[in-house]
Amino acid sequence: MVERVEVSIWNPENVAKLIEWWPTRSSGELAKMFGVTRNAIIGKVTRLGLKKGHEQKRERIAAARLGKRRDPVFRLPNLKAEASLDASKDVLDEPFIGIFITELNSAHCRYVKDSASLLFCGHERKKGSSYCPNHHKHIFMEAKRGS
Repeated sequence: MVERVEVSIWNPENVAKLIEWWPTRSSGELAKMFGVTRNAIIGKVTRLGLKKGHEQKRERIAAARLGKRRDPVFRLPNLKAEASLDASKDVLDEPFIGIFITELNSAHCRYVKDSASLLFCGHERKKGSSYCPNHHKHIFMEAKRGS
């Protein structure tokens, strides 16, 4: 029986060379230099977390775009602000019933009135929605155009 011994080429010296050469050479060139496959180079670079200049630029552009996104067409209620309101009063047309999560079933409105105690609206929900008609209108209110 022949014993198979695998030796890794990734000793500290070769890793230092890879880190130094990665920004200026392609993975194919590095593979020829180290005598391994291109995938071995790409795998090691990924594990080391190395990036080339164009990859870093792409990440900066993506991060900048996140900051420039427009407001969504629909807005969700500010639960922290609404949790501070008196639970017996509702900002909408119908009086607030108020049921706890343990009493909630599939026919009840899922509007959270008080997130600390998990107090829900409790009215019959609108077909195709998780909310009663009043809370559905409140949650999916169209945002003002141009703001």
